[in-house]
Amino acid sequence: MENINREIREVGSETLEGVMVQVLERVRVFISIVSETSIHSKFCKDELSLAYISNKSIFPVSISSDENLLSSMDTGMRLKLAGMQWYKFLDKERYPETMNELLKDIKAVLNAINNKQNAESKRQQRSTKIYSKQNLETPIDYWDRKYTENQIDWNQFWYDLTCDYKGLFSAYTPDDQNWLKSILRWEMHITRDGCLKRDKFIEFCTVDGIISCLWQRIEEQARESYAMKEVFNINSHVRVEAIENLSKFKSREVVDALIYLVSNDEEPNVRTVAAICLAQTGANDDITIQALIDVLEDKDRLVREAGCLALGRSQAHKAVPTLLELWRNDVIADVRTAAEVALQQIGGDEVKQAMHVTKMLGREIHELTKFAEKESGHS
Repeated sequence: MENINREIREVGSETLEGVMVQVLERVRVFISIVSETSIHSKFCKDELSLAYISNKSIFPVSISSDENLLSSMDTGMRLKLAGMQWYKFLDKERYPETMNELLKDIKAVLNAINNKQNAESKRQQRSTKIYSKQNLETPIDYWDRKYTENQIDWNQFWYDLTCDYKGLFSAYTPDDQNWLKSILRWEMHITRDGCLKRDKFIEFCTVDGIISCLWQRIEEQARESYAMKEVFNINSHVRVEAIENLSKFKSREVVDALIYLVSNDEEPNVRTVAAICLAQTGANDDITIQALIDVLEDKDRLVREAGCLALGRSQAHKAVPTLLELWRNDVIADVRTAAEVALQQIGGDEVKQAMHVTKMLGREIHELTKFAEKESGHS
């Protein structure tokens, strides 16, 4: 208990969630204990998701003999752990051997990181036994086998993909398949007329200049997107702490996933949190700023408020015309206030002049209204 209290004092947090988030900033590897209890624990699932998006090397340690453990997990946890090498502490006689294997692999990862080599940050080690020839098919081979043109109708492509990988897609529920379809549609940049282009398809499967196998890349995208949604969901145990520390976790993958959430998630609360998180990452590139500007047209007023404040924090001069429009005309007072705060944060001559003119016109209209009311009272 004294060790825990000391750790809390060191990281400066009084909550278990705060300790966990800040400790994850410091560590390089994350050991996930897998048992009948942990797979149903919201806290454990949030913890795993946060470790995943913060690019920690994850080592699943199983202490359960339940053969159905993997199938009992929810989709998000199963996606993150299914493809990794597990260390099973089931047979007491093999404990020393398993422990030595675990320590050896952890040491190898740490050495690779220390030597600044290309260590697998998420430790997606897979047994070759689970890969068939189809699983290893590249996007180029898949496209050339299926299509002769340089683009294909998206719905036709999705139908072909789910048929060709039917066995692998069976791990997903119908709802999860629809969710994954929307994720891939976004990531593969489907055209306005609903077509997938060959170059965008190959680009999606290319990471750091290396073309990945098609199914591996799809699984990787699903894991990452699930982890992001779980961490920043309004019911997440680690959401507040993750937001507060997001500048330390930021990566292009995190930013891209947040842009997807703020633009596409069905839950207004998730879109709101994603907008706040985007500001916390410090990302101010054109794609991020445009995503936040688009948020200002969201039907939900909390999302619009969050978008205003995020743009203000990001010093997004490009957003000034839209923020001015919102400040003048939004029907919700809190949104107008948020837009005004954002404009003041951005500053500049354009903002000062526009706000001065608007306030001056507002006063004149107010005086004219009072005069008209007075005149009508005399008539």
